[in-house]
Parts: sequence; structure tokens; C-alpha cells
Amino acid sequence: MDPGSTLAGRYRVGRTLGRGGMGIVVEATHLQLGTPVAIKVLRSDAADDPELVERFMREARSAARLRGEHVCRVTDFGTTEDGAPFMVMEYLEGEDLMSVVDRNGPLDATQTATYILQACIGVAEAHALGIVHRDLKPGNLFVVKQPDGRRSIKLLDFGIAKSRGGTVDGRLTNTTKAMGSPAYMSPEQLKAAATVDSRSDVWSLGVTMFELLTEHRPFKGDTPYELAIAIAGETPAPLPASVPEELSRIVMRCLEKDPDRRYRDVAELAAALAPLVKHGRDLAAQAKAALVPDTATDPDVSGPRPEPSPATLTTLRGASGSVDATDARRRSRWLLPLSLGAVVALAAGGVWWWSSRPTTDVEPAQAPPSIDAIAVDAAVPAVETPDAMVEPADAMVPDATELTAPSDAGVDKPKKRRGGKKRGRLPAQDLGSSRY
Repeated sequence: MDPGSTLAGRYRVGRTLGRGGMGIVVEATHLQLGTPVAIKVLRSDAADDPELVERFMREARSAARLRGEHVCRVTDFGTTEDGAPFMVMEYLEGEDLMSVVDRNGPLDATQTATYILQACIGVAEAHALGIVHRDLKPGNLFVVKQPDGRRSIKLLDFGIAKSRGGTVDGRLTNTTKAMGSPAYMSPEQLKAAATVDSRSDVWSLGVTMFELLTEHRPFKGDTPYELAIAIAGETPAPLPASVPEELSRIVMRCLEKDPDRRYRDVAELAAALAPLVKHGRDLAAQAKAALVPDTATDPDVSGPRPEPSPATLTTLRGASGSVDATDARRRSRWLLPLSLGAVVALAAGGVWWWSSRPTTDVEPAQAPPSIDAIAVDAAVPAVETPDAMVEPADAMVPDATELTAPSDAGVDKPKKRRGGKKRGRLPAQDLGSSRY
């Protein structure tokens, strides 16, 4: 993993981005695509522990199933020449919320609610796949700048996530080994980490909001044991008066000891936060939609599907916190068929109207008769004469320049067209040698 070395024949290793208890994260470049990536590698001493190797692989599998905007995506997995597993993630430029608070101090209510709403979308996607994060905290919420200038949250580190679908060795949830951050753990997680559900992540988001607003945590203890006692039995510290009452109420509901008294899921939490943020209802709707797994794109989802709870009805300055639960994916799937059906219905209605409309009997215009027909009508009727008096046929052809309409005497007049004008003198025509 030295800078300049090549990993798996595809990545050129760069500088080290960070180190943790289990592994290190380095910057790298994809040799064929030229795109930057981040590679997390299990430390050599940790690679000798089968339990830590299994945890690392489970983190990669969990993160690889998540494809949303608010989750750091995993794109590749492999092992080094020494046998240490590694995962390749999207490269993020920015900083985590812990660093933001350490540098700038507490966030205001709007910033806090906005970041937690975005985090709820990423957490909801994980919960829809049966993955409980179990380590939500400001250090695992990463702020990145989008191309349009927006600041967006990316959810990191599924190292101790609990998956509903897979079969995992019981040692991976053994509470005798300290894994995670006790200050953000729910009472039930401190008691038995293997039995927690999505409401434990709701608790962790409550602790995170408290810290973003105050720079402090709601429970204190000089040792992990004292901290656990405080979390299990003490009332959380009050929020300062500068925090809006509505947001204080939301935070305190997240920190209820009894999981049944908290928000049922992150979609319900997002609905409660929505009135505090501009376009918050749109973010809450995304969280609710993400909570429903898309089996078409992830057929490996197993176990019962979590159903989003009814939106919490909150009011702030007269704005309702209820959220339309319409699933955006289903709506987009039906949009094209419904549009085509509307076009067909309109076309059929137009054809029916045209065929059933009342019509007026109008005699079609008659085409003018041909010159031959006019000449025939104007000819003098034949009179029987002796053969001696019959002149050659050519002598009967009148000069074209002298052809006029016959007199009224003994001549059948041409038939007049109904509604037409009277026919006057016929124009001179070159009839040639035609016979009629």
C-alpha cells in the first residue's frame, strides 16, 4: 500500500486518507478509467483475526447493496498479495460533521434538521434491505459539495452493521468486545447488540442532533461503564432555550428509553423534521420511498418487508408535517403507459365524434361534360335521306372556327346543370378530323 504501488493490477495507490482500529483508507486512481477512488484495507494485524475479517467482508457486502445518493457506494472488493481484504469506495471530497462542529461550533436548527433529513434517506435505504447501521454519529455523516453547489450528506462505515438477511456467526454480535461508540448507543444496544432493530438507529440520530446543536452529548460518564449506566437510567440533559421548541421535542422523543415510544422508523422522524426545512417535505417523501425495498433491483432482499409508518402530524407556523407517501419509483413506471393510454383514448373519442356528427345532404358538384359530349348534344338529329343524297363524312364536319351553338328550331338544347350558370357560346375548338 505504499504510494505509487499498484493494487490488484487496476489501482495506483496514493496518499493515506485515514486510519482506524480495523484498517486504513488510501486515495487511489483507477488505471484504465483515470477516476479517483478511496480504498479501505484491513490492517495486517487485524487480518489474522477471522472475526474481524468477517466483519470487514460483511461491511463490504452491506454497503455494496446501497446505491442511493446519501450513501458512500462500494464498487469493488478483493484481496492484496498478502491476503488482506480491501474494498473500493467512491472518493469523497469534504469533511464529516464532527469536524464541522469542532471548527465552527454548534449548527443552527435549520442546518441540523437538513443534515439529519438527508441522513434519514440513506438510513431508510439500509433499513429497507434489513441492515441496521448501529454506529450512527457525526463522524460517520460526511458532508460533500454537489456539482450544483448543494451540500449533501453521505453515510459512512457499515463496519458493525447488523444484517437481517445473512447468517452470521454469533461471535460477531458478542457484547463482551467493545465495538462501536458507546456514547451513541441505545439502551437496548448496550444490553444486547444482537437483538436491536431500526429504532436503535433512531436513538443514535437523536444523540447526533443533540451534539450538533450543543457540541455536547445528552449523557455523560467518566468511564464506559458510568456512561452506560447514565444512558440506561438517567434523563437526558435539556437542550438550550435557543433551540426551537418543536426541534427539542423531536430530539427528546428520539431519546426515549422505551423503543416503542420513539419514532417507529426514520421516515416518521423525517416527517416530523420536514416543517423545519425548506423543501423538507420533498426530503421526507424520499425517506419514506427509500424505506420500501425495490425487489426489481435487489432480488436478494429476504425476510419481512418493513412498512413505513403513518407520517407524524406536526405543526410549525401552520405548516403540516404530514408527507405524501407516493412511491416515486412506482409513479415513474406507470407514467409512460398512462400517457399512451390517454393519447389512444383521445384518438378514439375523436374518431367516434367525427363518425357520429350530423351531416347535410349536399349534391356533389358534377364534372363539366367533355367537348365530345357537348358536340354530340349540339348535333342536328339525323334525317333519313336517299343514298344519293348522302355526302361523304368529311363534308359534314363543320369548320372549327365557325362552330357555334345551334338555333332553337328543331335542335335539342344542352341540358343545364342544376345550380350552374347558363352556358353561352362555345369557344372555338380544334376538333381535327374526329367523327361524332
